[in-house]
Parts: sequence; C-alpha cells; structure tokens
Amino acid sequence: DCDYSDDCVIIEVSDSGIGIIPSKQKTIFKAFEQVDGTNSRAHSGVGLGLSICSRLVELMSGTLELKSQPGISTTFTVTIPLPESDNLESSTDIRTETGEKNQLLRRPDQLKILLAEDNHINRQLILVYLKKIGMSCDFAGNGEIALEMLNKNNYDLLLLDIQMPVMDGITVLKTINNSKLFKNLEIIALTANAMKGDAEKYLDLGCNGYIAKPIDKEEFQEKIYSIFNIQSQN
Repeated sequence: DCDYSDDCVIIEVSDSGIGIIPSKQKTIFKAFEQVDGTNSRAHSGVGLGLSICSRLVELMSGTLELKSQPGISTTFTVTIPLPESDNLESSTDIRTETGEKNQLLRRPDQLKILLAEDNHINRQLILVYLKKIGMSCDFAGNGEIALEMLNKNNYDLLLLDIQMPVMDGITVLKTINNSKLFKNLEIIALTANAMKGDAEKYLDLGCNGYIAKPIDKEEFQEKIYSIFNIQSQN
C-alpha cells in the first residue's frame, strides 16, 4: 500500500511468510543478517536487502518500522518526507578533453560516470550517493551493455559491479585491458564478495579502487574525490 499526504509518502509492505522473532527484529537491518542463518535454510539471499533499504530511507530522511508475528506475517512501514523539489533522474553531464581530465576536472558535475549494475536497489542507492555530491550517472544492466556504452561515450569513471548477468565485471576488465581505447578511464570495482585478496586482484586487473557491498557512503564519495583530486565537501 502507498499513501500520500501534504508532506510525506507512506509505503507499507506486508507478507504472510515465516515472520521475525523479537530477538532478530533489532538486528535484521544489519548487513548479511538473516532470520535463519543456517546452511540448511529454506529461503535464499545474502542478507543485504533490508540493509540497503534502511540506508536508502535514512538518506531520504525517512523512517523504516517493522511489525512482525513469528509464523504469521511481517509488515514494513516506510515514511518519507516529501521535499519541495527532488528529481533523481535529472542530470547535466559536461564532457572534457580526454587526455587532460585529471588536471581539468575539479567540479563533481563535470564527471561523466557509467554505473554497470544489474540490481535496481543498488542502482538507486548509488544514484542517491552521487546526487549528494552533485554527480549523476548513466546505467548499464550488464557488462556487455557497459562495453557498448563505453565505446560510444567518453566516460571518465566506470563503477563496475563484479557479478552481473550476460557478461560479468571480470570479463569487462579483461576486455578493457586488451583495448587501447580506454586508457584514460578510471574504474572502481563494486562487489559483495569481500574476500581476502579481492582488492589486490581487482587492482591488478586495472581498477583504481575497490569498494565492498553494502557500500559505505563516506568511503564511496571519498574514493571518487581521491581519484579525481576533488576537494571533499564535508
């Protein structure tokens, strides 16, 4: 259900699933936290969905409430205040000469960014993070589309999800390494598989940075600032 008032929007989502026991209700919004954490659990997932939703709601200055009856149902209620003007899709991209971008780019809105990410929620989260620092981006739903867009546009930064359908991020990185067309492209790898040695592996494949999911807003923004020598707005 979705209701509107003069100053807020209220979204209520209910299910008839397994419910959430009281002891888990306090921690269920943490990353990688699941109601049933056993290897034999009946329901799949890595425990990132609610963590991402919670961050999105927080970024929009809203609240996320939980009511649940174990074995019966769960209801999530999101209340988001309506701003005077908020258009997440609006953007203004200013291209610069390819060989000089690291010296010329100082304003966030001058960056041409491509986000290769198949998950819609992750896309919106990153879009909000970028908007907070005056940036916008184009989207690609898999690695194959990302390469097509890279060939057609002069992007400054590629935010690359490693796990994607059709063509994954590793294949994209190897293709970029074998081409002379992307020598000025900066790349930040994004992945939920934050295993030991992953950072080194992605850096060896040509990435300028690596960020584990769920993405920390401050780390994400500072990584971009650092790559392009942009002074932090904090």
